[in-house]
Amino acid sequence: MSILDHAATAATSQEQYNPRTLPFSWYSDPAIFRRETQEIFHKFWQYVGPTHSIPNAGDFFRIQLGDVPVLVTRGKDGNINAIVNVCRHRGAEVKLEERGNCDALTCHYHAWTYSLEGDLKSAPRTRKEVDFDKSKFGLRKLRVETYGPFIFVSLNDDVPPLAEFMGDLPAIIEGTGVNLDNLKLQQRKEYRLKANWKIVVENFLECYHCPNAHPSFGDTIDLSSYDSEESGWISTQFGPPVEDGETVERQVREGRYNFLFPTLSLNIYPGPGNLSTNQLIPIDEENTLAVYEYFYEEGADPTFVEETSELIHQVMVEDLTLCESAHRGAKSGQVDAGRLVTKHEHSIAHFQDLIRSIVSE
Repeated sequence: MSILDHAATAATSQEQYNPRTLPFSWYSDPAIFRRETQEIFHKFWQYVGPTHSIPNAGDFFRIQLGDVPVLVTRGKDGNINAIVNVCRHRGAEVKLEERGNCDALTCHYHAWTYSLEGDLKSAPRTRKEVDFDKSKFGLRKLRVETYGPFIFVSLNDDVPPLAEFMGDLPAIIEGTGVNLDNLKLQQRKEYRLKANWKIVVENFLECYHCPNAHPSFGDTIDLSSYDSEESGWISTQFGPPVEDGETVERQVREGRYNFLFPTLSLNIYPGPGNLSTNQLIPIDEENTLAVYEYFYEEGADPTFVEETSELIHQVMVEDLTLCESAHRGAKSGQVDAGRLVTKHEHSIAHFQDLIRSIVSE
C-alpha cells in the first residue's frame, strides 16, 4: 500500500474515530520504534530546516532522519541538495560539524572528497586500484523539495511529490494572509523531552488541556471558539483572538496551528505576518528533540515579535512537563490504553488511525 493510500483508509469523521488510544506500550517499546523508523521516518517527507540556514553556496547542515545521518547543502549552482552523510569507503560520517561552509565535502576519516552534490571527486592513493570507478562511489542522493522557505527531504525515492502529500495545507496557510516569501528567520530554540515523539505530537493536536495548562495562551486565543479539522496527512486548529474592546486591524485575523504528518507543526498567531515551526526529531523511543524556529515578516511590530516569541516559549515549557508526565505514566505498565474525548481530541484520533494503519499492517 502506498503512503497516500493510508490517508484514504483513515477515519474521516468523528463518529468513525476510535476513542480508544494506541496501546500505552507503543510509547516505550523499542520494537515499535524500530518499525516506525522503517515505515514512517524512512518513507515520508520530513521537514529538515529553512532555506535561510543555507543562504550561500557551500553552506551545509546535518540532521538525522530516523537513524540515517543526512547532509543538506547549497551547491555552487544555488540548488539545494540532500545526501546521506555516510562515506562510501568505510561508512564513517563524512561531516561531523553541525553546520558550516565548504567548497567540497571531505571525509574526516580517510579524506575521500565529494562535491556539494555528493559526487566522489578524489580518494587518496587509489590511482593504481583495479576497476576503481569514482562515478560508482558517490554519496546517496535523496529526494528534496521546498515549500516556501521550508526544506523537505525523503529517504524514499518513490515518495509522491510534496505538494500532493501536503493536500490542503498550502491553501490553509495562504488563507491566513501570511506571505511565506516575506518571512525572515529571527530565532531558533531547542528543547529535549524525555517523552516518546507520539506523545509530543498528540499534546500539540488538542487544546482540551489549554484552559488548565496554558493560561497565557487562553489570554491570547478565544478557547470558547476553538476547533480543529483534519484530512489526509494534515490537521489544523484555529481560533479567533481574545478581543479587548479595541478595534485592531490585523494581517492575520485568527490563530492557525497546523500539523503535517509525521512531525511538523506550522503555527500562525493573530497579528502581523508570522509563522513558527515546531520540528520534532525522535531520538529513540523515549526521547525527542523539539526544534522551534520563529519567522516574522519584515516590518512586524517588535513588541508583537517579543510577546509572541515569549508566549510560544512559555507554552513549550508547560508542554514539556505535560509530555514527560504522560510518558512516565504510559510507561508504568499499569494502564493498557486510554480513552479519548473525541469531541475535543478527534485530531489525535485521526493521527492515531494513521499510526495504526502504518505500524499494524
